[in-house]
Formats: sequence, structure tokens, C-alpha cells
Amino acid sequence: MLQRDSMAFKRLTGLLGDVSARTGHNLGKVVQDWVRTCLLAILRDDEEYLKAIEPYTRGEAGQRPIDRMVEAFSLLVQHTEAYEEEVLGALFMELNSKWTRGGNGQFFTPPAVATMMARMNEPQPGQRILDPACGAGAMLVESAKMLPRDRRHEPFFMGIDIDPNCVNLCALNSWIFNLNAVVIHGNALSGECWGGYQALADGKGGRGLVRLDKEDLAGIWTVAMNTLKPAA
Repeated sequence: MLQRDSMAFKRLTGLLGDVSARTGHNLGKVVQDWVRTCLLAILRDDEEYLKAIEPYTRGEAGQRPIDRMVEAFSLLVQHTEAYEEEVLGALFMELNSKWTRGGNGQFFTPPAVATMMARMNEPQPGQRILDPACGAGAMLVESAKMLPRDRRHEPFFMGIDIDPNCVNLCALNSWIFNLNAVVIHGNALSGECWGGYQALADGKGGRGLVRLDKEDLAGIWTVAMNTLKPAA
């Protein structure tokens, strides 16, 4: 379980806090923009990436806010691969709570609970694993961790969330943890779907990320909705 006093967590919050101090943006905006720029870099969407980082490029090279954001992403990937801790959810909750200043924060499933539920479900290769309110994707990640590393790409993971920030967090986690996953921006209760991402993995370290629109998701969304229907 990630400890909030861990060196990696302190370093990440310090880097993003420094970005906030240098730019005047609140921590909530910084972490949201950071996750989005990470995704755009992975997607190789140069046009959107350059637009997204423009407010963070002022200053001397190596000392700019964007340099801190790049360093934070590198640290996140290295820490995740070394310790297999889902860091993004805890980081988002910590910084978002400071941003809202007593307002409505977001609270994700604690890692220990996600691990317990994953063990109870006993995920197997070839299964379809769906979380209709995925948040940062902790349930999907913990389910994957029940399998050997070289087989974690075999289940088909699906996450749905109504909050686009959560969709971005879950998509980034899916890429970092090498999952074959579709993360959908949608409402599992109303049946509405607006877009999302597909993370691709081959079990040998190869991975990719694709942005999907509503039309791309039509068939997958039908499968997800049918999965959520109660048994007759």
C-alpha cells in the first residue's frame, strides 16, 4: 500500500506543488493538466500537447514548470514499475482536497479494499473485468496484479466513469500498468457514452494508447451495458 509519507509521494507532491507556486495555478488545475499532458505525450498528439503545456513553458530551460511536470511523470513511471503501487489515485485525492478547500473532494476505493475485492473475485486470463465507476482505476489495477506480470495483458479490462478527470487517471494507470483496457467516459446508470481511451499491451513490455470517440466505442459500450444488466 502506498504510504503518504513515502519518498516518492513526497517528491511527486513537491514537484507539482512547485509547478503551482511558479505558475500561480491551484494544485487541482496543475494535477489535472499534468495528467492530461502525460496522456497527450503518450498519444503523440503534438498539436494538442503544445497547446496544453504553453502556460508551463516560461522560464529557463531545465527550470521551467513543464520540466518539473516531465520529471514528475518519469518518477511516477519508475516508482510504479519498481513497487507496483497505484499512486495516481492517492496523489489526486491529496492535491484535489487542498484545491477544494473544504468543498466536495473525490474519494477513491482504498488500496487495501481494492486488493481484498480483487482476491475475492479471483480474476483469470481471458476474463472481462468491468468497473462501472472506476475512478483512478485501482480495482482494475489490483485485479491485474493477481496475475503474473507476463499474463496481465490477457484479461480485457473495462472502466467507466462520468468524470473526465477520472477517465484520464484510469487511462494513464492502464498504460503504466500494461493493461489491455478500454476506459470509457460515460454514465453507467443512464447509458450515455461520450468517448474514452484504449490501452494496448502485449505482455512483453510493448504498450500503446489510442483515443476513442463515441462511434469507436459503440460495440464495446453495448457489451459493457449488457454486462451490467442484472441476471434474470
